[in-house]
Amino acid sequence: MTKSGTVYDFTKNLIIALYVYLFILLVLGISLTLFILLQPINDETLFPNSLIISLSCCNTFCSIHYLKKLYKASIDKRISLLQDASLQAKCTIWGNFIYFFLRPLFASAFTIIAIIAFKAGIIVVTNPSTEINEKFLYVCALISSIVGFSIGDILDKFNLFSSEIISKTLDNSKGGTNND
Repeated sequence: MTKSGTVYDFTKNLIIALYVYLFILLVLGISLTLFILLQPINDETLFPNSLIISLSCCNTFCSIHYLKKLYKASIDKRISLLQDASLQAKCTIWGNFIYFFLRPLFASAFTIIAIIAFKAGIIVVTNPSTEINEKFLYVCALISSIVGFSIGDILDKFNLFSSEIISKTLDNSKGGTNND
């Protein structure tokens, strides 16, 4: 089954809880983003404000993406509301709920890692010879928005990348390559 054809099993209360949760994250994200953008920026507030706006943009765009995914599944009749479910169906229901519930938290974790990488200079967002200025805040917000919206793809690529590194490490620890 393709991604667009996935059917999600939920209970009525869990699907309502997800919509409310994602909507609250969306409103909080937009509100915090606007609040930070309207604040004066100085050297003391630059990093804390960059972190706050990054997390709020990340959660805003992650919420947009997963709200869209839920309502499109609803419109396409790909959400099944189960009442008297077997144990296996209950596991599927909770798995679907946790999938949607944790995605904004995963996105937030990756956003924090990105901000740390920016701050450490691992990912260069400005000319290395210049000081970090208020543009740092806007770059963090932009990158975090992308991370939030595309967290599923990022997780897939991170999984593939880490699997390749582990395979190479294991191959090297076995005494080299297998070119015999």
